[in-house]
Amino acid sequence: MHEAGADICGERAREHVARLCYPRRVGSTAERWAADYVAQHMEELDLAARRQPFPLADTSWEWLNRAILACCAAIAIVGALAFPVWPIISALAWASVAMLVNLPWRWAGRGNRFVSGGRLWSENIVAIPRRNRPGRVRVVFMAHYDTKSQVIPTGLRVGLVTTVWCCSWLLAALTVLWCVGYWPSWLPASPNPWNLTIAIVICLAGLVANFSGNRSPGALDNGSGVAALLELARLWQQVSRQAGRWTRQLEVVFVATSAEETDLEGARHFLSQHAHWWSEKPTLLINLESVGAGPKLYLSGEANTLLWAESICRELGLQPKRLRVLGAGMDHQPFAAQGLTCISILGDVVRRCFHLHTLRDDLRLIETDALERAIRLAWHLTRRWVEIHTEVSTESAARPLARLPVVDSQLV
Repeated sequence: MHEAGADICGERAREHVARLCYPRRVGSTAERWAADYVAQHMEELDLAARRQPFPLADTSWEWLNRAILACCAAIAIVGALAFPVWPIISALAWASVAMLVNLPWRWAGRGNRFVSGGRLWSENIVAIPRRNRPGRVRVVFMAHYDTKSQVIPTGLRVGLVTTVWCCSWLLAALTVLWCVGYWPSWLPASPNPWNLTIAIVICLAGLVANFSGNRSPGALDNGSGVAALLELARLWQQVSRQAGRWTRQLEVVFVATSAEETDLEGARHFLSQHAHWWSEKPTLLINLESVGAGPKLYLSGEANTLLWAESICRELGLQPKRLRVLGAGMDHQPFAAQGLTCISILGDVVRRCFHLHTLRDDLRLIETDALERAIRLAWHLTRRWVEIHTEVSTESAARPLARLPVVDSQLV
């Protein structure tokens, strides 16, 4: 191993983040600059970069989501008003709020939905090596290149959704206990649902007022993911030229999606065009999301794929945590909703959650070690995917996670 080469992976990726560190909301001129940047670098790496345009949903979807949240507030108030007379109705009302508050993000995670032709268009960049072998297995690397700003950061938005969810279920549970006569003795003899109801309404009002803008530089979300994507493409081109046995079994695709910030539209469009890939041959989607910061590693994905990825991480000496939150979405979710093999690799987004979608999401957050860790993990998952679906034999998988040099003979 050449230790100096390992730094090049992280440093090169950080240079890409620096060049993408500017507001690039979907539909903006800057978003097209980012698409051009990705396509140009893919071409320079001798990959055939195809642009796949798609129409963006009109703003009625955004207002529908706000209407759902406003309805949740109205239902919560109805529950509080009905409690003295019809407590069961109140319990049903608060349970409905708990189920509805995350509905906009659950909708976003579904595979496809009807899109009425809007005036705005965006595009995915799909890059394939010009000498891409048909291979017995396939790996799709994905990262979204758009970003946005919001009135409140992602961490606070998730906190508001979670608070509404918890308070609603708590009110519903306490009301059921009251109705069946199992009211805890340590609680006030006369239930008062208004305190929690007011908290629910205040949180929902904040979510309704959380309008989007175009001010965040988007270094972590998701310039870092695109940077890792470009570095993986470079590594693949170098390693595959040496005709390693495992690389001959693999077909790779690099996808830079847009419109992730508008209900995962880019990922859902890609899925609608290429869902048949998963039935053709063993196919794995590796999504790179906000990978450039913090000491911790998070994984999210389809249940069986997640278990497999966690086992690989443990073999490599990593201790990833699972990430499943209310009020947020990732590009793997439309694929997971259809039971397709997919995984998202994330950096320490929990610690940096109050920077996302704000002016503070800039280059100062980006750490080369975090970028390199995500690149190396995606690389090892790719190799193991080939191994378990072919007869390629390798060294012990339990060896420590090795640093990837620019050209590493041990990887081929």
